[in-house]
Amino acid sequence: MNEMDLQTAFWDFYTYISQPHIWETISKEERQQLYQAKHTAKGKVQRRNKPVQIGVERLKSLMDKYAPGRYEISVLVRIKI
Repeated sequence: MNEMDLQTAFWDFYTYISQPHIWETISKEERQQLYQAKHTAKGKVQRRNKPVQIGVERLKSLMDKYAPGRYEISVLVRIKI
């Protein structure tokens, strides 16, 4: 199992679902949502003149819908002492 940060995980996911045998099963409306997530991940979506980051919940939702069982997301918090 590979561990990765959210950005890396998003790009792995996007590469995976971009495969023709998967992409062709996704409706145009759903592709628009994926394009929007792609723009967010690229830092092209801004709120108050600051780039919006792709969030854990949004990424988990996309992964569960389009690549069920392929990814597992867990949040880890470490205290630096």
